[in-house]
Amino acid sequence: MTSAALNQNYPQAPWIAELPEDFYRRPQQVKVPFDPGTSLTAMVDLAIRTGLSAWMAGISFPSYPGASLAQTLRGEHASHRGSDEQIFHQPRPMPTFTVSEPTRPKGVEGGIFEQVQWRSVYEAINHQSHQNNDEVVAWYWRHGDKPRPTVILVHGFLAPWWEVNDFYLGSHFLYHLGCDVILKTLPHHGPRSRRAKNVSGMDFMSRGIDALNHAVVQSTYDIRTLVDFLQSRAVEQIGITGVSLGGYTTALMAGLEDRFQFAIPMVPLISLPDAMMEWKPLDTMIRAAMRWYKVSMQEVRATTAFHSPLSRPALLPAERLLIIGGLGDKLATPRHSEALQQHWGQCALHWHPGAHALPRQQQHTNQVKKAFLQDIGFID
Repeated sequence: MTSAALNQNYPQAPWIAELPEDFYRRPQQVKVPFDPGTSLTAMVDLAIRTGLSAWMAGISFPSYPGASLAQTLRGEHASHRGSDEQIFHQPRPMPTFTVSEPTRPKGVEGGIFEQVQWRSVYEAINHQSHQNNDEVVAWYWRHGDKPRPTVILVHGFLAPWWEVNDFYLGSHFLYHLGCDVILKTLPHHGPRSRRAKNVSGMDFMSRGIDALNHAVVQSTYDIRTLVDFLQSRAVEQIGITGVSLGGYTTALMAGLEDRFQFAIPMVPLISLPDAMMEWKPLDTMIRAAMRWYKVSMQEVRATTAFHSPLSRPALLPAERLLIIGGLGDKLATPRHSEALQQHWGQCALHWHPGAHALPRQQQHTNQVKKAFLQDIGFID
């Protein structure tokens, strides 16, 4: 099929056709200098990627009820159809928020530390979730003296814990810059997991493409409801940053929500199917299924394209966008950050000399964040 014909098939997401079919194999633009530290962190990524890939190969592509695998690969039974307004901007009633004082994580000293909980306002059509998942939880560390500039933190896949995200997202660093910070749990993670499950977040990916789509859309409703909550407390300046799956969500929110002063996606993805094609042995299963059922890469992309950050422009000017990537990243390779930077009008892109699971030179990255936040007037 020609590029023109593909663009006619995907008018709302032309990037599906414009992105090279073998994007996941194309050379990246950034040159990675030889560095033993970068190589070591990349090896850790590869080990994690292989384990996750083997696990996901067995659970991630169950068919939609009553559909064949071919129909599932093409998204023929996907329940998300229509415009952004129809999918992402349905009426959002203000829920009841419950605020309590949980046990403080280690190292959280000073200020006020609260747990904020509410029932998700997202109502899925023809999709059943579970009770725990509909109870959204966020942890809010604030100075308590006045409404301060507040940063929403979005964690990565399988990693909702405060201590982990202090390392990846720098909650202490941001707090001591004078910001308040709030970490929101993604669907199926942490307290939102099924109690019988041992792996937090597994249901985000383990129940098929349609369920994955619902989880991503629910994430956007939950984040926008959290913005409503913060504004109800007179918070005027709100920014968002996230890592990995949280980076993907952050980049998506930059195109959906105009109330953010900035967005900082860290090691983000831009296309989930293209990322999966880089993960061995999961790629082998996907490629074999595509050949058997004569399904193109563009058709596979289309199953999740409506929530790709490439499917809409950012609502923020380029100077309020900062991408942080890892030179040795093997889970969300540099080509994803490069593609997002190009889509966002060549916004700032900072590379650290580490990988996905083990970023390096965090102090330098924090100073880049600080300079960015000062330049846009978010902090003094």
